Amino acid sequence: MKHFFTVFCYFLFFFFAKAQTSGTITYELKIEEQSYPVQNEFSKKISEDAKKLEFILDFNNKESLFYCADAIDNDSNLALAVSGASEPIYYNFSEKIFLKNNYLTIYTNEKEFLLKDKVNLKWNITEESKEISGYLCYKATTKIKKNTSKGKVEEIVEVWFCPDFPVNIFPKSYVGLPGIIFEVREKFCVFGLKKIHFNTNPKIPKPLKGKEITEDEYHNIVMERKIEFDKKFKGKK
Repeated sequence: MKHFFTVFCYFLFFFFAKAQTSGTITYELKIEEQSYPVQNEFSKKISEDAKKLEFILDFNNKESLFYCADAIDNDSNLALAVSGASEPIYYNFSEKIFLKNNYLTIYTNEKEFLLKDKVNLKWNITEESKEISGYLCYKATTKIKKNTSKGKVEEIVEVWFCPDFPVNIFPKSYVGLPGIIFEVREKFCVFGLKKIHFNTNPKIPKPLKGKEITEDEYHNIVMERKIEFDKKFKGKK
């Protein structure tokens, strides 16, 4: 039965892939305070800040852009940093390439680098379902690897997608499902679909500024600069 459902979903995806050629989706962000190892004023502020943010996903049949609608007015917003979408995330459907600029840190200048990567996710599509905003959605999970100061760590991400809209549209970099993603549950963040409008023909700017490198290369550069920064800082004491 599970195999039949998966095949049926992908059949719908290819059959209706070009039915909706453009649109705009709004997602809201929830950060669950209890997901943090320590609950304090810092974690409470992040959870409160998250309620103020909206994320926009503009798309057409060639490309998409996921970004925070209020990013310009929330430079100091802690929730924006935790969301993993401080900078717009661009995707080209034919080339299957993601592009995004780095954000400002003590180790890097803003938009100093242009991160370019291909993402190949292996999805486990289940028969588990629930209703979201009146639509029947199905659960799928995948494993992602994140760079940290201690090396790569693996996390399980849970999403809920809707085959009623069988187009490959997704927030952040969760590519590859046969339906629009209504909900994403990460370790700390939950992105939930708030509203959707088709045929809006949004303008989708492609990020071009910065030295082109991969996500892994960027992480290595940041770690190298951190080491140099720490050496200089200790030398001044």
